[in-house]
Amino acid sequence: MRACAVNIAHNRVQSLPDVRATCRTVPGLTRDQLELCYRASDVTASAIEGLELGVRECQYQFQWHRWNCSSLSTKSRNPHTSNMLKRGKTARTQSSLQRESHFGKRTHTSHRVRSIRKKKSRTIPLRVTNELMGYRESAFAYAIAAAGVTHSVARACAQGRLISCGCDPSVNRKGMSKSLRESLEKEKLRFLDAIAESNSVFEEGDSLRKLKAKQASRWKWGGCSHNMAFGVEFSELFLDSREKGADIQSQINLHNNRAGRRAVSNNMQVRCKCHGMSGSCQLKTCWKSAPDFRVVGRVLKQQYRRAILVDQSNLGNGPPMIVYRKPKKRKHVSNLRPPRRQPRAQQLVPLGNRLSGPTNRKLENALFYYQRSPNFCERDQISDIPGTVGRRCNRTSSGSEGCASMCCGRGYNLIREKRIDRCNCKFHWCCFVECDDCEIEEWISVCN
Repeated sequence: MRACAVNIAHNRVQSLPDVRATCRTVPGLTRDQLELCYRASDVTASAIEGLELGVRECQYQFQWHRWNCSSLSTKSRNPHTSNMLKRGKTARTQSSLQRESHFGKRTHTSHRVRSIRKKKSRTIPLRVTNELMGYRESAFAYAIAAAGVTHSVARACAQGRLISCGCDPSVNRKGMSKSLRESLEKEKLRFLDAIAESNSVFEEGDSLRKLKAKQASRWKWGGCSHNMAFGVEFSELFLDSREKGADIQSQINLHNNRAGRRAVSNNMQVRCKCHGMSGSCQLKTCWKSAPDFRVVGRVLKQQYRRAILVDQSNLGNGPPMIVYRKPKKRKHVSNLRPPRRQPRAQQLVPLGNRLSGPTNRKLENALFYYQRSPNFCERDQISDIPGTVGRRCNRTSSGSEGCASMCCGRGYNLIREKRIDRCNCKFHWCCFVECDDCEIEEWISVCN
C-alpha cells in the first residue's frame, strides 16, 4: 500500500489548475479523495468509471427485485452521494424528544431543578437517522462499488492508460496462487496433448516424452497481466479513506469493501493466445486477467443471499458481534402433540476469521449488515426508496419478479406496449449485418 502511494506521489500532473477542475466535477469526494485525485487524476478517473461499472452491475443483478439499485444512480456519477451510501446523521429519539418537551413546559420551578433537568436533556441517546446504512442491500452496494474500482483500475493499468502503473510486474509461478498454478498446469497439459495428437503417431515411451519436452519450451508466460495488486491498493486508498470512525458502521463498511475486492482478486483467470501458421498453436502465450465483471456480480449476489447479521447493540466503539442462529432440533415423529412456537435461540459470536458451528464459513468473503431490510414497497423520499408503483412484473412467475411479490399485494394492470426491435437480420459478404426494424406489440404487467 505504501508503494502504491509513493508511485502516485512521484507522478504529479503538470497542469495543476486543470487537474483541480477535473477533480471538482465529481461531487461527494472527501478531502482525502480530493488530495488523491490531485496527485493521480488519471487513476481517479478510472476509479469513477469503476463506480459506474458497479452501479450498472448492481442494476442488472437486482433488476427483478423490489430494490433495483435505482437510488445509486446519481447525477454526480458517485454512488456514495446517494442516501444508500451516505454517512448517517444523528438525531434525538422520539422518546427523548417527548422527555425534553415535557421538561421544557415546566418553567415555574426553581433554578436548581431547571439546571438538573437541563443536564439530563443533554444525555439523550442518539440514533442513526439514515436507516439504509445498515441494510443487506447497502452491504452489497459497498461491495460492488469496491469491486468496480478494483476491476477498472487493474484493467486500465494493463491497457497502458495510466501513468502510475503498467502490467503486473510480479507475475511468475512463485507469486501465483495455488488455484492459478493448477489451472496453468492443466492448460499446459492440454496444449502439449493437442500438439502430440496433431503430429504423426508416435510410439509410447521416450519418443513421446521427448516431444512433449520439446514443445514445453514453446510455452511462455507473457502478455500483459492485469495489475490486480495496484487495483486493490488504490481501491483501499480511494474508498477506505471515507471511513474514519471506529464504530460498528465504519467497521462493517470497511469489511464489505474488502469483501468486494476479494471477489475480484480471488477469481482471477488465466487467458491464453495461440501463435502459429493458420492457428496451429505452435506457441502459446498466457497471462492473468481480471474476471468478467458479470462473474464478480454473481459472486457478490450469492454472498448477498448469505449475508450475516451483526448485533447492533455496540453502535459505539468495540468489536462487532455476529448474530448466529442455532439450528432447530427436530423432534421424534411419534410425538403427535402440537408443538409450541418458540423463538429460535440466538448466539452472539465475536467477529473473527471463521464462523464456528455447523456452517464453518469463512467470514473474510461474507457480507455483513446490522439492520433488517424493509419491504421496499412504498416510496420514501427521505430514505430514497422509489417503491414498486409502476414497476414491470411477470404475472406467471412465483419468484421475486412475479406480480404477487413485486406489487406487494396491490395488484397490477395489463398495458399494451409497442416497441421497435431488430428482426430479419442477414449477413452479407463481406462483412456487415443488415436488419429490418419491426414493430412489436405485447401485453405487459405493471404494478398498481
